[in-house]
Amino acid sequence: MVMGTAAGSLLFYSVTKSQVLAHTNEVHVGPVTGLSWSSTTLALYSCGEDGYVVEWDGESTTSVR
Repeated sequence: MVMGTAAGSLLFYSVTKSQVLAHTNEVHVGPVTGLSWSSTTLALYSCGEDGYVVEWDGESTTSVR
């Protein structure tokens, strides 16, 4: 599960382990307003009030672009 924060960060959370797997630094200026998984790859996309879209590798939890 991935959650966006009001501070512009992402939390990658394991429901089965009940723990945060990774926490990004503030990648968006302002709140994260949307998250979407690719239907064909393990890519995750986040967008924020700053107007930017960031692509993430869902396995390594690192930004791609």
